[in-house]
Amino acid sequence: MTQGWRWGGTAAAAVCLFLGLASCQEGGTHLSPAPPDSRSDTPPLEGSPPPAAPGEGSGGTPEQPLPPSYDAAAILKENQRPGARDWRITRNAHNGEIEGYPLVTTVTPGQRVPVAVNVSEPRAFRWFVYRLGHYGGLGAREVARGGAVPGTRQPACPVEETTGVVACQWTPTLEIETKEDWVRGVYVVKLVREDNYQRYVPFFVRDESPRSEVVALIPTATWSAYNTWGGTSLYDDKLGVMKKYGVSRAFQVSYDRPYYRGQGTGHLMLDDVGLIQWLESQGLDVGYVTNEDLDASGDFLRAAKVLFLSGHDEYWTGTLRDRADQAVAEGRSLINLGANQAYWHVRLEPSKDGRPRRLITCYKGDSREPVGARSPLRTVKFRDAPLSRPENALFGVMFNSRWHQFAFPTVITHPGHWALEGTGLQKGDTLWMTNGYEQDAIVSNGQTPPGVEVLADSPSLSLQGAFGFSQMVVRQQGTAWIFSSGGIDFVQVLAGTQAADPRGARIVANVLYRALGRPVPGDLVSFRPREPVAPRGPFASRVFTVAGQAGMRGNIDGPDGTGQMGAPVAVAVLPGGGWVVADALANSVKRVSPLGAIHTVLTGLNGPMGIAADAWGNVYVADSDNHCIRRLSPDGTATVFAGAVMAPGQTDGAAKAARFNQPAGLAFTPGGDLLVADLGNGVIRRVELATPGNPVTTVQADKWMYRPSAVAAAADGTLYVVETGMARVLEIRQGVVSVIAGSTPGYTDGAPANSQLLPYLGIAVLKDGSVVVADPGNYRLRRILFTAGGKPSEVTTLAGTGRFGSQDGEGRTADFVLPAGLAVAADGTLYVADAGNALLRAVKP
Repeated sequence: MTQGWRWGGTAAAAVCLFLGLASCQEGGTHLSPAPPDSRSDTPPLEGSPPPAAPGEGSGGTPEQPLPPSYDAAAILKENQRPGARDWRITRNAHNGEIEGYPLVTTVTPGQRVPVAVNVSEPRAFRWFVYRLGHYGGLGAREVARGGAVPGTRQPACPVEETTGVVACQWTPTLEIETKEDWVRGVYVVKLVREDNYQRYVPFFVRDESPRSEVVALIPTATWSAYNTWGGTSLYDDKLGVMKKYGVSRAFQVSYDRPYYRGQGTGHLMLDDVGLIQWLESQGLDVGYVTNEDLDASGDFLRAAKVLFLSGHDEYWTGTLRDRADQAVAEGRSLINLGANQAYWHVRLEPSKDGRPRRLITCYKGDSREPVGARSPLRTVKFRDAPLSRPENALFGVMFNSRWHQFAFPTVITHPGHWALEGTGLQKGDTLWMTNGYEQDAIVSNGQTPPGVEVLADSPSLSLQGAFGFSQMVVRQQGTAWIFSSGGIDFVQVLAGTQAADPRGARIVANVLYRALGRPVPGDLVSFRPREPVAPRGPFASRVFTVAGQAGMRGNIDGPDGTGQMGAPVAVAVLPGGGWVVADALANSVKRVSPLGAIHTVLTGLNGPMGIAADAWGNVYVADSDNHCIRRLSPDGTATVFAGAVMAPGQTDGAAKAARFNQPAGLAFTPGGDLLVADLGNGVIRRVELATPGNPVTTVQADKWMYRPSAVAAAADGTLYVVETGMARVLEIRQGVVSVIAGSTPGYTDGAPANSQLLPYLGIAVLKDGSVVVADPGNYRLRRILFTAGGKPSEVTTLAGTGRFGSQDGEGRTADFVLPAGLAVAADGTLYVADAGNALLRAVKP
């Protein structure tokens, strides 16, 4: 049903009345916390006396009434009902044409969901409610619809000047009347304006007395933390209201506003819908709980045997961490399908009208937080004081504080483990695009629990520090199993559009059913994997190893065949013979002789990403995380040549006065100037080597570039740029920027406009004028061919199978692992910094 509302104190009270929310009576000022040992911040579920947390005794707690009859097969039966084909959005209202948010996030069957809707112009709209699930592969079922509803433009949402929070006070436009037969789950309202602009509004239905044996935690706090709607988030301050505090983010965010991402659903459609579809396809007895709901009551876990975490659950309250720790201690298993989980400690606080848990507070250690530095309420990283509860104490791994532009493969290293039974995976096999932009790793902080077993050890190239590993792990604690995937995108193996992989899903099933005490069903439902894409040649005639030892990673100087490198990410050809390599793992520069001997010539760097050598033997190094360019002269003297150590910025001028922000790939123009891919600033810089003071200028370009990581110059002065942030290759010709290859991230050869790459750190122009691009996300080298008129005609694969390995041979059969920096010698040979194999390779095109 639909109904107009006047939102204010009366409406707030009405919401509490028709929802039956006793907790709406909670008041409290901005900070009136209960003592740490108090449970007054965890109100009971509606209609029940205060429940004990899992594992507590009954001392002093009133005896609970028997729960209503519980149907463990409700999800199975629900998904046998016919699904809907038209639930997906076909015309996204991404400019605010229509949008909304629920005033209450979770209800029980029979309660109502008030939804505030805003339209950019007065147009009517219809609404449809869908429950997300499997439904024979369709993904959702329609449960209600209504309209037409007159649309109105809601008032602007105020911003709180002291915390930066944007909290709307919109009038509810309609209320969704749920029915008693609505099954627990994740629901979306699809708003459809009369001109067909569409947007989602998510909400949740739970049982009055939750008793599911499998529970999926939906990370709504993280959705809101990243939500930039209205101009602020826990990462952004587009309004500039926090500038007076010297920060560029808000200290608080509110659930009372639409979600900017995910067509109005936050991260739901990216990180969580695949988990929902997979769980429900298996006919499991599954329930869902939001961060706010689990903070409010541990009753959601009372009957649970397994708790799932989806792809990105970064923001937790202390209560959430308590409940997870206690659940594991009681023998409930934990399956973590993401990374960077339980990272920031937050507080949930009431809205101004008293609705509980509508504000998320996270000062991230800022001194203006109105609690003491030693208070357990302080919002810092869980690993930091005063909390000192590192994530690996629970998960076995924790976020390695490196951000990656795209997902790298997961590399299997323990194929004989029971968790990989039935997958067919062998040592070195990969799961494509599953590690993601944030990754977890084993750390040495004294808090890793005993018995952690590593199933996958996966290298990747990050945007900070350039190189690192993540680990997939499993351990047993008592009768509980704790699995952590190591990558934020691993959840995509279940039902992701590109990365669905029944082998990865079987790993999840193996852990799940062992935790449930049942064998994996023979009829396990699998989602169709992406069809393999055949590479297109012409392929390189020969690939061979120049230096380093396959399978050996280290920081060892030595003569031919005995030295080792850590992670070579950039290479340059020396004029007198041999090469120099930037080693991101050893934070050093190695000189490689023509016979393959390795000798360290510069140390003390911080995540170097680029290297170049001029005709006189001077070596220039992009000391990326120190934000400067260093020069190493032929006599071994090292100086800061351009920029300043740990002084990021974007300033042109004399080299020493100029400022860079993560300088990455380096190259020379035909005239001998040094080019710098200024990754953090989104521009290409030019350093004039023949002019006194070596002035730095910004190359003219009519478009800003998103994370340019490598640059190369053709003989006619045309520049080619790897735009890593958009997975594209650009051309800059007389200041005009054009896309010459790449569309969405992935792997596809063929027409440039439809091609897909995962490019980073390497680009070079071959003698025939074609352009080679390092594609570390696909373990390949790609090539862009041009017509006689200079137009891009085709994207091909020059070398690399896409498999983990170091095999030499023809380009069609040779293996690379994270190929990065590229350099072309005078004879046309292409040299490749093979970071994942710790090798310097050569390619004969």
